[in-house]
Amino acid sequence: MVVRSVGELEEKLQGIVAGKEEVEGVYRAQGKKNTSEGMRLFSSDEDMQEAVGKWMEKGKYGKLLGLWVRGAEVEWGGCMGRGSRGG
Repeated sequence: MVVRSVGELEEKLQGIVAGKEEVEGVYRAQGKKNTSEGMRLFSSDEDMQEAVGKWMEKGKYGKLLGLWVRGAEVEWGGCMGRGSRGG
């Protein structure tokens, strides 16, 4: 989930509790890691990991979450200390 304020977090959580299928900024998966060749390749490719690092630098967390819920490995520690909390 990507939010910029506590109010936005509350709003999105209320949408989920109300049963909305699609809530903007909310990424869901079925808890079973996608083992497709594409995700394994993405997770192990040096150039792709560089792209992931750039997405972190630019705050493109939605893209990162989209990959992560599909089974790609993301080193979330790279997001810490960037001056933004989820933005």
